[in-house]
Amino acid sequence: MANALRHAPRASILVGARRRGNAMEIQVIDTGPGIAAAQQARVFDEYAQVPGLATAGDDQAGAKGLGLGLAIVRRLAALLGHQVGLRSAPGRGCVFSVRVPLAAAAAQVHPATPAIPAAAGEPLCVMLVDDDAQVLGALTELLTLWGHVVYGGRTVAAVRAAYRAASQDGPAPVHLILADYRLAEGLTGIAAVGMLRASLGRAVPALIVTGDTAPDRLQALHDSGFSVLHKPIQGEALRAALHRAVQPAETA
Repeated sequence: MANALRHAPRASILVGARRRGNAMEIQVIDTGPGIAAAQQARVFDEYAQVPGLATAGDDQAGAKGLGLGLAIVRRLAALLGHQVGLRSAPGRGCVFSVRVPLAAAAAQVHPATPAIPAAAGEPLCVMLVDDDAQVLGALTELLTLWGHVVYGGRTVAAVRAAYRAASQDGPAPVHLILADYRLAEGLTGIAAVGMLRASLGRAVPALIVTGDTAPDRLQALHDSGFSVLHKPIQGEALRAALHRAVQPAETA
């Protein structure tokens, strides 16, 4: 939906669902510029930017993104066993879809804490800061799916606000800070971790996510002493990195 609004801002957009046998296909349909057949597989690749789809105001608004949104969608769908589809033609818009199985019966809700595999450790409470709204949303959904609690935001101030809101409802521990390395306004993930630690008054374990390959930045990350996870992020690699990052706190 966000991609349709970004790349087809003057088009008509429809969100709907169609039954497909024992599954439901959720669709986002737009009447925008469409995508050539030769480019359709590429839109699901990490860091892919399809020529001609950026809007005139993207660079001015800083909204062009990193080309990670659909790659994250594909990986989340693979983790859940869902099928992602795309039908498009130049000048005729796009139909993006996610096909999910229908439930045989309503699931019974249990109040117990959501379980995650033992290899991933106990459920964590995570401060998450990433200035890319799509990445932030996808990581929040994935971590929540794994049973973790997320205080997320695109800025340090937004993360602090989310944490304060959670604190008003009861105890709100923080086990880990997860930050992208390159944030808005030149802030680094290292600095963001320092600011959040100062707010908490203690040295919470931290994990920095980065796509940088520049030697000076990699050296800065190494010198920080924080755990580092390199992009593109894979689900199992993230799960293992979370566990490693909090191990010192668990064994202290």
